Amino acid sequence: QDLYPNTFCDMTNVTWTTDIEPLAQSRCASPGCHVPGETSPDLTSYSGVKGSVDAGTFRDRVIVVKDMPSGSSLTSCQTQQIELWLSAGAVQN
Repeated sequence: QDLYPNTFCDMTNVTWTTDIEPLAQSRCASPGCHVPGETSPDLTSYSGVKGSVDAGTFRDRVIVVKDMPSGSSLTSCQTQQIELWLSAGAVQN
């Protein structure tokens, strides 16, 4: 397995519930960052993420600038999944 790591990136059915919400919860919604009561946008819920998407800041910070704190950077597959979800209208599915 070390010689042939699993590099498959499932892009067939990217959804908020299965793919994007778990990423937001594990990578964005951490203490001192994107949680209620902080100065950054609250990304603990769909409405918070969608507000950031609609404002144009979500894509810019996550896909373009990629300025997430050390230890919470995304893999290429996760970035592609987010891009696909955004392109599909960032729906709550």
